[in-house]
Amino acid sequence: MHLLGYYALIYSRREFIRMVEGLRSEHPAFIGEALSMARIFSRVLPEKDPERTLCARILEAEVKF
Repeated sequence: MHLLGYYALIYSRREFIRMVEGLRSEHPAFIGEALSMARIFSRVLPEKDPERTLCARILEAEVKF
């Protein structure tokens, strides 16, 4: 999940999606688990928590995956 967060911060949405698709083709279980964790953290962490904001950013692009 941390790698996805890093990519979500430095790459454009389009580039982030492309990178996640590449990672998903190589490691589908890990990417699926990371996205599941991001969904959970985006709901349970306090609103001002930086990790929650990062998870929300990851999930913004998830629709395209």
